[in-house]
Amino acid sequence: MFIRNEYKEIFLDSLKYCITNKGLEVCGWCITTSHVHLIIGSNKEKLPDIVRDLKKFTSLKIIQAIKNSKIESRRDWLLWMMQRAGSKNGHNNKFQF
Repeated sequence: MFIRNEYKEIFLDSLKYCITNKGLEVCGWCITTSHVHLIIGSNKEKLPDIVRDLKKFTSLKIIQAIKNSKIESRRDWLLWMMQRAGSKNGHNNKFQF
């Protein structure tokens, strides 16, 4: 999923926002082509709440970027896979990233 730099930048912008505005503490991170590893904590907000917001915001932005991309050769396939995953989890007509 993180093959294109645009998608990585969306994630990094979301991460920076959570650091600045939600008190997220990042000790280490690694972005691979298919997922992200994080070593994180927080002394401000509850960590599960921060992670939930990070995932929700990032996924919506990446889905929007895929839909609007003029160069994404896998656009239809990616959107189909995410919509299929959403429907399997009981979220009809919603994407799961």
